[in-house]
Formats: sequence, C-alpha cells, structure tokens
Amino acid sequence: MSSSNALMSTPPPLPIKAIQKSTFVGFNLALLMYGVSLCQLYYYIRTFPKDSMGHKCLVGLICAASAFQIYCMITLQSLFLVTGHHSLPGNMPGFPWQGTANTVQMFSIPFVVQCFYGWRLWIISDRNVLLVASVILLSAAEFVSSVAFIFGLKLPAFALRAAVRCY
Repeated sequence: MSSSNALMSTPPPLPIKAIQKSTFVGFNLALLMYGVSLCQLYYYIRTFPKDSMGHKCLVGLICAASAFQIYCMITLQSLFLVTGHHSLPGNMPGFPWQGTANTVQMFSIPFVVQCFYGWRLWIISDRNVLLVASVILLSAAEFVSSVAFIFGLKLPAFALRAAVRCY
C-alpha cells in the first residue's frame, strides 16, 4: 500500500448509537439536576427575602443561564435523536451553535458560582487571603483549562506540569 492510499483511507465510523445513548443518559441527569436547582431557587426566595438586589440578580442570572443551557441541550437532543438529521457523520456539516453554547455554559456557570463562594469565604473567614486565594486560583485554573481543552488551545508546558502536580 502506498503512502497516498494510506492518507486517503476513510476513518472508522463513529459509534453513533453509543454516543446517542450516553448523551440521552447525560441529558436526563442534567434535567434532574436542573429540577434540584429550581427547588433551591424556590427555597432561596422563600428563606432570604431581604437579601441585597445584587445577590438576587446573581441568583437570577445563574438560573437564567441554567435554563438557557437546558434549552440548548433539548435542541441538541432534537437534532441528534428525534429528527435524526445529524445521526450520521456525513450529515453533520458543522457543530450546531447550541452545542458550543452548551459547552461554554458548562464551565462558565461553575466559575461564577465558585467565585461567589470565594467572596463568601472572604467574608466568613475574616479575610483569610490564603484560603480565598486558593479557591479563586483553583477555580480560575479549572476555567482556563476547560477553555483550553474545549477550544483546542495549547497550554504552556509549565502550566501542564503544575496541573499534574496538583493532582
């Protein structure tokens, strides 16, 4: 076999059925967790009616972002499982925008929540710089590594070595 034929060979087919099954299970678990977060939102509204407008806006923003993420997941499920337009690799001209939006939400919502957690630790711990800095730095490292992984950015080698040493 010549080298040009080896380069022109078709890649093995994607395991579409396995991907659809795992996506369906993941979607149902995400929907269950969204229901839990709605219960937490109801509890927050009933228990802390005198919170500042900033806290209420942050909670509302996180809830709205979660609802948008569920919308994107439902749309992706419809594209892949219901209509079947993207069930074969040849039928998928590009990744739908809902998938990119869902991915961005997947790591940006926890980053915002963890930064708020760091701020609350700052208040509760009587301004303990080491504790708060460790939470914020780990959260930022998770956010940057998620962005780098999802969008294919290359991290410097020293950052990868430092991340491996942390775990």
